Amino acid sequence: MEFSEPSSLLNTLSIREYHITPPGKHVQVLGEWHDIRFESCPLPHIRLADYVTDFAVRTGANVLLEITPPDVDDLRNIHSFNIRETVHNLLQHGLRDRIIPFDYRPWFLPHERIHRLYAENLRGVTLQKIQQEYIEPFFVKAREGAFNLNPELYTQKTLEYLYEQYIPQMDVDFRQVAQTGNVHELKNAWAKVTDFYLLREVLQNNRNPLIILVGESHAQHLATVLPGLVSERLYSDGDCIQV
Repeated sequence: MEFSEPSSLLNTLSIREYHITPPGKHVQVLGEWHDIRFESCPLPHIRLADYVTDFAVRTGANVLLEITPPDVDDLRNIHSFNIRETVHNLLQHGLRDRIIPFDYRPWFLPHERIHRLYAENLRGVTLQKIQQEYIEPFFVKAREGAFNLNPELYTQKTLEYLYEQYIPQMDVDFRQVAQTGNVHELKNAWAKVTDFYLLREVLQNNRNPLIILVGESHAQHLATVLPGLVSERLYSDGDCIQV
């Protein structure tokens, strides 16, 4: 986004830009905190939702958001202020068809289990219960084809990466947690499941530009797996990101 003078981007922890070749796709990833706002950036400043919407309007980009598909129709279920405001903006601009939700954790786990994991850190839950309720659903859905890909949409190199590296590593991660019951590692394992569905969109063999709004932990993980990092701007010690 170009401005006549530099503007501060509110509530944004990072901006990472990628140029993925082939096919020559521009991808911008914005990292945010779901539950924390910082709006003391110097004037002029711009809201994150306005930045994303403007980018989509100008470039024709699709917008990948860390929400579930039903959240588009009920914004009350979106816990992130920034993402909720972004969805509202996009709908107001008639851009519903540009919104791509990629959080499919509720396909694997009921909402009450997700809440217990992230809000309560599984306090008092036994290892056996973790295995039954948080590990086995991953393997059940995997056997049912949850990670199958349409080979016509990807390069052979991408298919090899996802099928031979990324998906097997998820398998390893869940098997390790099944032995330890470590809640932090369990959250990371499920975050990688979420990011699989993000990568499924990003790595398709087309040139359609993308802008992605995610929690900063997902943005950091993507920086370790996405090719073609061009630039990286990070929020640090009150130094608001300039755009």
